[in-house]
Amino acid sequence: MSTTEDSFSGSPEWRISSFFAYWRRRQAFIESLDLKENCHEANVLLWAAIDALSNHWAKNLGNSNVAKTTKRLVFDAFLAKYGGSHFQLVSLPDVWHRASCHPGDLPVECRSLCQSIDRRTPESTDRRTRQSSDDYVLNSLLQFILDSCDLKDSNPLCLWLRASRYGSLAYKSMRNSYIHEGRPGRGSHCFPLHDSDVAPTYLSNIYASPGIIGFTPSFMLRVLDRCINGFERESLDLQIDPSPPWLKREAHD
Repeated sequence: MSTTEDSFSGSPEWRISSFFAYWRRRQAFIESLDLKENCHEANVLLWAAIDALSNHWAKNLGNSNVAKTTKRLVFDAFLAKYGGSHFQLVSLPDVWHRASCHPGDLPVECRSLCQSIDRRTPESTDRRTRQSSDDYVLNSLLQFILDSCDLKDSNPLCLWLRASRYGSLAYKSMRNSYIHEGRPGRGSHCFPLHDSDVAPTYLSNIYASPGIIGFTPSFMLRVLDRCINGFERESLDLQIDPSPPWLKREAHD
């Protein structure tokens, strides 16, 4: 056994803890930034960290179906598992929009229903900003549609709805846009709003479609913390070391 391998051949608990200590150092560095002055840098680092962790999770703890799917759905599944209750939610404004413009293979009856769930022409009293509490948890929305439509296989519908779940929207409008374009995407915003430190926030009207939903760095720091803690607990419970070879070398150096 080489010196490097020997130095990293401690107990599984030690190797797993070392892996997550690495990510906690990344988290601590982001927390040290001025999130107002360094908003761009914080976003790039946050989304890159969550993306990297989601890929390590898919390769090691995620089931084979997750590991073989798209990076966007891996990212969404990771946040749904560890990121907190908000990442169980599906954005109805995005469902309305996609059912009208990008229905995929949805049956006609199902497509029509998805265009109208909890949607109506706003009255003067309805002209308020949408909130995450207006949206549905994926399983509840899926069951509602299945109860109304005669579908023999629910899997295609579930996958279609997952593209509108908060994790998928964050991947598209935040992770992709910040890493490839250096800015939030068209479907998102960078404004701190009421409760934006503790929840995703809409900048659009309750019935506007598609919605404009934002994930602030302060909120995503909380999410990153939950992801690291949850991923570590499961790795320790299963005694699975998710660290890649390059991190083993870094730990030795």
